[in-house]
Amino acid sequence: MAKILCKGYTFDPETMKSSTCGTIGSASKDGKKFFCKQFNNPVEPVDNGALSPRAIARNREQFEEFRRRKTRLNRTLRDISGLGGNIVCPMDEAVCDHHWTEFSEYVEGALPEKEYAAVIGKLDEAEKILVLKIAMGALQTIHGQKIVHGDLKLTNIMLVRNDSGHYVSKIIDFDGAFFEDDVPLDSITGTVDYYSPELALYSANEDPEIRAKLSKRMTTKSDIFTMGLILHEYLTGEKPRPDHLTASLQKLRDAGKFIYPWQVLLSRDKGEDPPQLVVSGRIREPALVALISDMLCLDPACRPTAAEVLNRLNSRALPMEEVWPEDALTLKKEAIRKKLVAFRRREWTGEGGVPVRGYEVVERDGRRFTKTAEELVRCGLASEEDSWLDPRPEDGVEWDLEQLRRAFVSIRPGDAPGIYLLADRRGNVRKIPLALLRMMGLANPRKGGKSHPPVKPLPDPGPRPPLPGPEPPTPSGRMLWPEDAAAFQVSEEAMARYRMEFLGMAEEGGVKGYRFQMANGTVQFLPRPKCQLMRFLVSR
Repeated sequence: MAKILCKGYTFDPETMKSSTCGTIGSASKDGKKFFCKQFNNPVEPVDNGALSPRAIARNREQFEEFRRRKTRLNRTLRDISGLGGNIVCPMDEAVCDHHWTEFSEYVEGALPEKEYAAVIGKLDEAEKILVLKIAMGALQTIHGQKIVHGDLKLTNIMLVRNDSGHYVSKIIDFDGAFFEDDVPLDSITGTVDYYSPELALYSANEDPEIRAKLSKRMTTKSDIFTMGLILHEYLTGEKPRPDHLTASLQKLRDAGKFIYPWQVLLSRDKGEDPPQLVVSGRIREPALVALISDMLCLDPACRPTAAEVLNRLNSRALPMEEVWPEDALTLKKEAIRKKLVAFRRREWTGEGGVPVRGYEVVERDGRRFTKTAEELVRCGLASEEDSWLDPRPEDGVEWDLEQLRRAFVSIRPGDAPGIYLLADRRGNVRKIPLALLRMMGLANPRKGGKSHPPVKPLPDPGPRPPLPGPEPPTPSGRMLWPEDAAAFQVSEEAMARYRMEFLGMAEEGGVKGYRFQMANGTVQFLPRPKCQLMRFLVSR
């Protein structure tokens, strides 16, 4: 027998069944059919003598807070959806028998939940992508209102067969939805299999103060993580698996426990690389591998928005960026195409809080790694050869490339004025002041431009006083400081390369070093550390 609920809605108790949140079934009003959901909690308190006035007041406060949040959410969803659209939300709500009750559009032809996996498995890839594009378009509209769905899963993207026989998708079940600026501090409804890492952390911490801090990370990007899992599941029939397990996760697996994707990303072993989720080899298109990997980033800020996901599903473009200009690298495009599906510039904080500029690479199995410019060169993804960047205009010089190419493969401005970075053929990068480059004859005054005054040769110090002990021979017959003589010798190769002559040890201003006669005839003094840095002194 039909039962009148409230506001003119009736339902047949035989159609009702239990669900996660309460009771669901169908209802009717004015000859129209609706989907009905009645929540178990919270319950509007009744003063029947069973509870104390304080308990009644507390329960009423909780119920009114629930009513306020739900009313605001449902009104906003109704404003952006409509009958027959791709967002199926409550069209009406009421308190029936002291329980919060919602009435939504009843969708005819919806696929039964138990058939989802089998039906999706029979669709071809183009049909699967089309279904998810429709869902992403609806999610983009929802996220535009700063609403987090919070409980996306395979069956909450409803599949409906249209008149042409194709499936279209509709987003349903907003029981766990909330606004970014109004995250519920009591509990969030969700499905643990599809939790994002931040949702898992939020749900695991019941302390209100901790939850208040964690709530700032509860954004629409949580839905993006879940949609990454769903996209992978649509294309392969399973969720992505870890590349390895930490000791704690291995114990869980050995005990027969299921390992959730969010657990993989949150698990750490000290001194070991953290586990990563691997995109299945069954997904062969690089653009889809890159997209899924980006959606499953641990850091929500690195995940794309719903609009960006939709654009990338349409364009199938690979996220490939160029190198930082100051690195002056030449990317090896063929090697990158073979090894990577994404290449981006990144900035992070290094040791001591020092900002570091480098790169993020995504390999063909979806795993992500950060690399410095030097690491890109070492792993064969970039080259420093023939990277000869011009001097800074304010320095008023031009390079003697003929001399530079004898010892180096690249030169580029450093991160401080007057400093340049030179890479040799061994992959070593050295920071060399402009003054030293000029002294070595590698930088000359720019023709027709501002130039520095010529370097004056130092006066001849005259005969040196004799020093105790033996005098080790050097290529020029001059002496090294005794503390250097046992470990170092003058590099004949460097002297010939730069057309320099070693004149011997000297001391200026209390600093020990050596004098050299440069190619332009000037005599220059260099401190001992600088001689070693420039490899004018090399190990024996």
